[in-house]
Amino acid sequence: MSVEKKKIIIVVAALLAFAVLAFFFNSSLTGFFVAKEEVIKIGWMGPQTGQSAVLGMDSAVAAQIAVDEINARGGINGKKIQLIIEDDQYNIAKAATAYKKLVEVDGVKLILANTYGSIFALADEAEKDGVILLDPLDCNKVLAELNDNVFCLATDSESIATALVGNAEQNNVKKVAIIHWNSDSFMPLVKDFFVEKFKTGEAKVVEGYSAGTTDFRTTLLKAIDKK
Repeated sequence: MSVEKKKIIIVVAALLAFAVLAFFFNSSLTGFFVAKEEVIKIGWMGPQTGQSAVLGMDSAVAAQIAVDEINARGGINGKKIQLIIEDDQYNIAKAATAYKKLVEVDGVKLILANTYGSIFALADEAEKDGVILLDPLDCNKVLAELNDNVFCLATDSESIATALVGNAEQNNVKKVAIIHWNSDSFMPLVKDFFVEKFKTGEAKVVEGYSAGTTDFRTTLLKAIDKK
């Protein structure tokens, strides 16, 4: 998938997220949010800096575009939307700090959470706080069934593995060595999907690596040995 297509998907996901919000405000669930507020505050947290910034930069821009477009049409029930962006560097501990700031300081009741592991780490707290967590980048059954306060609006995580398998088969690749990021459960999930779906060749899992790893020499040697 091209970068431009990914951007389009992110934009659409963000727009759908705000469509859900519009539904809340035009239904009996209006009281879920602070009705007296003149501005509707929505939180966005994800990577803006660091090694994983590419996962969040376009998402934040897309969310702001959606906010600007809705505000230009008069907002929601006459109220403007304010998007509050927090950089968590795709780090669960930083995401927890960002969450507390958004909820306790800014009074946010809806957060677009782009760091996969943070959804799992914060799901129970969000339910207790009455905060909606919405993942606009990832979606799978485990994520969607965490609790009633967690939602996802994106292509299914399995589709990433499907695309990789399709590419391998198209190029007649018969042996694959898998080196995967394992600082949260997302890439191990994709890895498992790939191994399950790759039927035309042999997929060997070499090992996982944690966030911040910069030296892959030994891992790559293992991958070569696997072949």
